[in-house]
Amino acid sequence: MYWEEITLEPEEIFHLRGTKEITGYKVEGIDGEVGIVANFVMDDENWTIRYIIVDTKKIIPGRKVLLALDWIEEINEAEKKIVVNVSKDRIESAPQYNPEKPVNRLVETELFDHYKKEAYWMT
Repeated sequence: MYWEEITLEPEEIFHLRGTKEITGYKVEGIDGEVGIVANFVMDDENWTIRYIIVDTKKIIPGRKVLLALDWIEEINEAEKKIVVNVSKDRIESAPQYNPEKPVNRLVETELFDHYKKEAYWMT
């Protein structure tokens, strides 16, 4: 078997990140910082990360909420920051994430309704 070395241009290199690396990144809404990435929720049927769990310590200490990955506008590695297209008010009033409660379709429906976003299962 013959192996050929391939050289990629910088814009061709994919940036894969582990969840451990992104945990602790600041999370900013469209109008300012809201907290940090605390963890992730994975769909165990198709092994897709569906949500980031955000500790809203910048606006409500000790509270965690879910934000869908589709709402991420930017991941800035240099500033260790994730920007989402959701307002601070919407995040502040979001349903609190409870790790003891499974994230099922009812929880997801409530979440997407709150954020006034189209649900991924509807597209």
